[in-house]
Amino acid sequence: MNSRGVIGSVLAVAGAVALFVLSLRTWYVIDLSKIAGGDALVEQYARQAGFALSANAWEPWGFLSDLIMFLVIAGSLAGVAWVLLGGGRLAGTVVLFIGIVGLLQQLVHLLSGPSPSEIVDVRPIAWLGLLATLAIALGGFLCLEAYGGIRGPGRRGSASGAGAPDSR
Repeated sequence: MNSRGVIGSVLAVAGAVALFVLSLRTWYVIDLSKIAGGDALVEQYARQAGFALSANAWEPWGFLSDLIMFLVIAGSLAGVAWVLLGGGRLAGTVVLFIGIVGLLQQLVHLLSGPSPSEIVDVRPIAWLGLLATLAIALGGFLCLEAYGGIRGPGRRGSASGAGAPDSR
């Protein structure tokens, strides 16, 4: 494996670890000023009733979303281990695919927001979660490139498909 594969592996692992750490922080907050009835009264009622006024990345979306995020984090780490053990193009493709799935999930969560979206604010740290999944996808792309890219070794810059393997 060349330097692209090592850089891609480090980037994907860093993205997975960052996503996990960031996902435990507060991503969503209810803006009480958007609720009629006075901030103090609504906050007192919410606390007495046991309602949460904030949530991390795991809380508002349900089991399927939590499972997808868990699989993105764990799958990225397992995929990078596979790359480092010589898994080749398939391992790099798996890490890239996992990163894209995570990226799409984070985009949906950030753009739609939990319900009722009119009173829920997305905190800036949630956008760092999006960057973490982007790092996983980019790391997977670099791992894939280390083994010859999408079309495989020896097919760059040649219309006939013949040529020497990439020596990077």
